[in-house]
Amino acid sequence: MGDVYAPPFKSPIKARVFPNGDFYMEDVEPGSYFVHDVVANFEAFYLYPPSISEAKAAALANAVEVAPGSLTYLGHYRIHAWKPGLQSKLSPQAGSVRFLANPPGTGPEPLPNFMNQKSALSPGAGTFSLERTQPRADDRRVLQAILAEVKGTGWDARIEGRLATSR
Repeated sequence: MGDVYAPPFKSPIKARVFPNGDFYMEDVEPGSYFVHDVVANFEAFYLYPPSISEAKAAALANAVEVAPGSLTYLGHYRIHAWKPGLQSKLSPQAGSVRFLANPPGTGPEPLPNFMNQKSALSPGAGTFSLERTQPRADDRRVLQAILAEVKGTGWDARIEGRLATSR
């Protein structure tokens, strides 16, 4: 909270993302964090409403406090009730490949979708609903998946300890 980890503002925190969408970050500075957006098939799902006045409340509601030396589980995010916006409907697609108009060399930009409402700033955006849970089984599953990735870093012992106490 308070920092924007996106160019040109600040270098993003390095994360390892697995094909199923699970991810982890090591050695994050203590503080409050929230997931800003997720991208799938050129669709960007911003985890807050488009109105700036409501965005802060949504971000705070989904923020997670990271304490020094802790293992912190952000949760399981489920996007549902997605209604693609006009931009999604108008961008041509062949199979799983979507063609988007962009300046040469910039590559395709994800199309915006916002939680539960549209905005005058992006009238072609889609909408969706968000459900966030923190099931203990998912916490264990993610920790088990990343255990091999962090072997020998010191985090492996912390993860093994957490797994032993969370049965």
